Amino acid sequence: MIKIAICDDEPQFCSDLERTLIKILDKKCIEYDIDVFYSGVELCEKIETGELPYCYDMLFLDIQLPNMNGVDIGRYIRQQLKNQIVQIVYVSSQREYAMELFDFRPLNFLIKPIDESAILNVVEQFEEINEKDNYLFRFKKGRDFYKIPISKILYFERKGRKIYVHLQNEEYDYYDSLELIYENLKQYDFLLIHKSYLINYRFVKIMSYDHVVLVDGTQIPISQAKREQIRKEFMKIEGR
Repeated sequence: MIKIAICDDEPQFCSDLERTLIKILDKKCIEYDIDVFYSGVELCEKIETGELPYCYDMLFLDIQLPNMNGVDIGRYIRQQLKNQIVQIVYVSSQREYAMELFDFRPLNFLIKPIDESAILNVVEQFEEINEKDNYLFRFKKGRDFYKIPISKILYFERKGRKIYVHLQNEEYDYYDSLELIYENLKQYDFLLIHKSYLINYRFVKIMSYDHVVLVDGTQIPISQAKREQIRKEFMKIEGR
C-alpha cells in the first residue's frame, strides 16, 4: 500500500493528477490510498493528527499556496517533524524555486502542466527508493536476532570492538566490523566518513568541509584523509 497526498489549491489540477496516478498505479497493480488537500494548513493538520507523523509515503505539493506555501510546508515536515521518510514532489508553474527547495530533499520538481510520462517517472523513482528502504539490516547479539529497516538507521558508530546502531529514538550495540557493515550497505547510500562513523546519507542535514550534521543535530567529523572522496560521493548521490 502506498499512501499519497496531493496538496494544491487548484481543484482541476488535483483531479487530473489523481486520475493519472490511479491509472498508473492500477496498471502497476500497486495498492494505494490518495488524499487531496486544497490548502497547506489542511494538510499539516492532517499530518499532526494522524496516527503517525509519517502518514504519507509520497506528497505532491504545490509551491504557490495561500497562507502556508509549499516551501514552509517542506521546512515544517523536514525540520520540525524531522520526517525524512515522505517523498516530496514539488509542483509549480515557475522554475525559480528549484534551488530554494534543495534543503528539503525533494524526490522531484515538476513544472505545470504535467504530462503522464513525468508522473510515471516519479512513481518509478519512488519504487526504486522504496525497494532500498525496505532492505533490512540484520545482526545478532547473544542469542537474539535483530532486523532493522535501513531507512530508520541514522548512523553506525564504532567504539573499541563494539558497534552502536543509532536510530532516531533508539540505540543498539553489538560486536562487528564497521568496514564489513559498510561493504554491505554502501549500495544503499551509506558513507564511511571516518574510521569510527558510517552515516546514512538520507539523514544528512548539513555537509561541511570537515563534518556533517544529521537531522537530529548530531555532528560527526569527516576524517581528513576521506574529505575529497566523501565530497565526490556526495556529489554523485545528489546528481542521481
